[in-house]
Amino acid sequence: MRAAARSGALLLVLAGLACFALLVEPGPREVADWLGRACTNDRGRTDVECDALDATDLLVTFGGVLVVLGGALRLILRPADLGPRTLDLSRLRRGR
Repeated sequence: MRAAARSGALLLVLAGLACFALLVEPGPREVADWLGRACTNDRGRTDVECDALDATDLLVTFGGVLVVLGGALRLILRPADLGPRTLDLSRLRRGR
């Protein structure tokens, strides 16, 4: 079960990175064209054409949440016998 959950967390991280990749390759204008009239505004109208800023905001927000959530799950679901990840900086002191 833990392996399946870790695989799912990895998929979340990869999906988040794919959102960031969409900002580069097709670009936000193309993503906005894909979204079409799916954007809303504060005035209650639902038939608003998406623009590049809407697409960028959506991709950065959604991609960031997926990367953070998936990364946290990967760390939380780490096998118990490996222990926590630590940085050993003691060798930097010995060099002095």
